[in-house]
Amino acid sequence: MDYTNPVSTLQTFSTWSLFPFCSPFCIWTIRSLNASSISRLSLYFGYPHYYGGPHWDRVLLHLNLPALEHLSIWSDSLSARPISVFLGRHPKIVTFHICGPVPRCLHSMRGKALQKMVSLRGSSSWSLTGVEAALRAIGRRDQPVDLAVVLPQYCGFWLEGSLRKTKVEATLRCVSKLRISFNSPQVLPDIVAALPGWLARLPALECVRIDDAVKEDDTDAKDALINAVMRACPRLRSCELSTAGVHAVVNGMVEHGSAESWVEQYPNPKLAPWPP
Repeated sequence: MDYTNPVSTLQTFSTWSLFPFCSPFCIWTIRSLNASSISRLSLYFGYPHYYGGPHWDRVLLHLNLPALEHLSIWSDSLSARPISVFLGRHPKIVTFHICGPVPRCLHSMRGKALQKMVSLRGSSSWSLTGVEAALRAIGRRDQPVDLAVVLPQYCGFWLEGSLRKTKVEATLRCVSKLRISFNSPQVLPDIVAALPGWLARLPALECVRIDDAVKEDDTDAKDALINAVMRACPRLRSCELSTAGVHAVVNGMVEHGSAESWVEQYPNPKLAPWPP
């Protein structure tokens, strides 16, 4: 391969390896990305200086991708400011998946950063502090956002909100679709009990999916949770329970199961069904 002349035909770039950004390839890789119309970028930022690896802050500083719309970052060590500055230079980003430490980059964003974002997916490694920082940042967005949140195992007290001075959920007027999952295979009963009240505090919520909050074969638990959510959120149009990839959908439409899934329907009589 000719490492003197960059390529300019790339549209997607995804790597889990350090080597494209290590010497002697780093300059060529950056020039190729900048010369191409990259719309989708996925990067794993491993430990700095590993086997002479790159300084990731400098890599982000030199990347300029005006067509970028979809960004995924897996970071073990990247600091918040380089990501924040990178996001500010790329206002067309509509989907953002960040996996790593507390998302301080979201908390410190200013200006046009992620103003067009419609989907944000977080990490199972986020603490409650990280989740709350992300929610506060999202509350400042103008555009509607499809949000996916991974909650820690011991989050029942946080969902109840009794120990928090402010309720960040009330600011999430841009969130109409929400997916909740957990970083533990066993969800504690106090979390399941607190979920409906927490969802009720989201002012614009219309569709929610809850993953693995109840066991697939526990019909009573599924019914209890779905009914509690619908009572707490009378404006909710769709509520979906998922266990291990198997779904129970609640809405006003006829749904059909398959050999790999089961579907149960609980229409909300107070709302018109979704149009076909």
